Amino acid sequence: MLLTSFTWHPFPKGIAFSKRATAARLVDVSATGTGLLNAAVALPNIVNHGLWCYADREMKRALPWLLSAVLFVAFGASFSELQRMRTRFGEVTRHSFHDHQDVRKTMIRYALSGLDRPIVFMGDSITEMARLPETINGRPVVNAGIGGATVDDFDAVALSLLDDRKPSVIVVELGTNNAAGTIGARYRSLLRKLKGTSATLLAIGVTPQAEAAEKNAEIEAAAKSEGIRFLAIDIPAGSTFPNDVHLNAAGYAAWTPVIAAAIADLIS
Repeated sequence: MLLTSFTWHPFPKGIAFSKRATAARLVDVSATGTGLLNAAVALPNIVNHGLWCYADREMKRALPWLLSAVLFVAFGASFSELQRMRTRFGEVTRHSFHDHQDVRKTMIRYALSGLDRPIVFMGDSITEMARLPETINGRPVVNAGIGGATVDDFDAVALSLLDDRKPSVIVVELGTNNAAGTIGARYRSLLRKLKGTSATLLAIGVTPQAEAAEKNAEIEAAAKSEGIRFLAIDIPAGSTFPNDVHLNAAGYAAWTPVIAAAIADLIS
């Protein structure tokens, strides 16, 4: 029996064609062999077009999810890098004093090398920033100040810093980086250790700052308990940087000569 007509039936629900494409492809074909051949040739194109439209629609549906996934991965990577940087920054800030201390210890040991009975100033940034005289009564002066140092820090490193050298005088200027009420015991421990070097010791009070009176009382009591001279220096108003404990040029002009005179008196 000959095929009298050929009618294209739509794809199952869910596959959509454009009206224009459907009109071009949904045709009645003559029942001749030529018509059947034309239908066979047209069928792959119709199927390809339908699948392309279906894939295009599914891609559009999936695109927001793909973008979300990419953004999520990018955010995760950025957050991970931020955490790594924060961790590294924390490490740097936690070790900033220790790194500075290591550098200063090397510099101090180098400055002490080859000197005979030097005068050594041990202290924190107040001492490190000071312009000390090169000699006092003909004896060389070494600045052994370490910015940020506490009484506890020097109690731990003072003897290794001297490396068995025998200073003639050791000036101790510490307490600024300690809280009041935490100085006395450690200060006495430090003075006892330094007395073992046979050096003459001089304890210096803190600069004008919060709790200065309380801190100086602790330092003075520790010094007296070890038979060591305590020196509180009167710093004029306006001789520190604003809202700071560090001395400016006027402050050092009042601070340094008083200590130098006290040292000269000790070794005369």
